[in-house]
Parts: sequence; structure tokens; C-alpha cells
Amino acid sequence: VSYTPDVVGVQELDKSWNDVLDAYLTKIQKTHGVAYGRHLATYEGKINYTSLVYREDKFKVQDSGVKVFTWWKNSTFAHNYHMRNISWAQLSTLDEDKQFIVANTHWSYRTEHADNKTYLAGADKPIVADELRQQCKSETNAFMTELKNTYADIPIFLTGDFNTSLSFFTQSGWTPT
Repeated sequence: VSYTPDVVGVQELDKSWNDVLDAYLTKIQKTHGVAYGRHLATYEGKINYTSLVYREDKFKVQDSGVKVFTWWKNSTFAHNYHMRNISWAQLSTLDEDKQFIVANTHWSYRTEHADNKTYLAGADKPIVADELRQQCKSETNAFMTELKNTYADIPIFLTGDFNTSLSFFTQSGWTPT
């Protein structure tokens, strides 16, 4: 609480952790007077537990959505607890003087397991090292470009669990900051 962040990207929540987080945010508001809201995007009725937590006393959500990674849409991989996507929200100050976008993602780490086998999109071939991570990176780049083109004058921040190493970023042309 001493840090009182304005916006936090949270990954790997399940139903139990989701409930604990909600209770904790309520406790922070009662104890310290800092009100946090949460943005939970959904996809085909499934809750996306890759949340954005933001200070309700400073910001409001103007627009939002979720970009689901294409390989995850395949029923072989579509587990509730492994939802891989980019959730995002356009936030503005309460007086709407300033706006920005925060996107939050969770990339796959090497493989996703389906039916105790390791296949890509149900094809009869094993997933090679970094294949899903490369797809996540590629789709993230494309989606960030789409957001930049749609919201040209608004700063965009990306946070998440990228499940990768610094060498993956630098070899891929990314510059982490």
C-alpha cells in the first residue's frame, strides 16, 4: 500500500486468487482510503483473469477490450486457466484531461499442453522451442501497432508476464524498458 500504484497488470489469477484480490482491494480502501477498480475483459463468456487494476479515485475506463492470441482460440488449447491474450483499457483522468492506454498480456512459456500431448493447434507435429512465444510476440507487435493507429495521440504502455529472457527480447528486436 505504501507504493499506491496507479495501474497494475496482474496475471495468473484463478477464481480463488481473484476472490482474494477483490477482498484485499476492499481492505485497502477501508484501511487506507485508496479505491481500486478492476478491468476484467471477457472472451466468449470466459473471464480473463489477466486483469488491470487501477485507482478509481484517479482514473476511469473510456474504452477496453481483449485480443486473444490466435493459437489459443483452437479448442485443443482453450483452457480457462491458460487464457493467453492481451487485455487493454483506455484510461483517462477523472476530468478527462489526460488519457493513456495500458495493455496487459501473458505469453506462453515454450508449450501449452493439450490432452496430455504437446501439439500446435491440433496439428500432428510437436511444438518446437519458442514457437508459441514467437507467435505471442508477433501478435503483440501487430496489436500494439493497431492500437497506435487507432489511438494515435494517446501513449500506450504494455505490461505482462512475457515468460522469456532478455536475450529473447534483444534477439527479437525488442528493447525492454
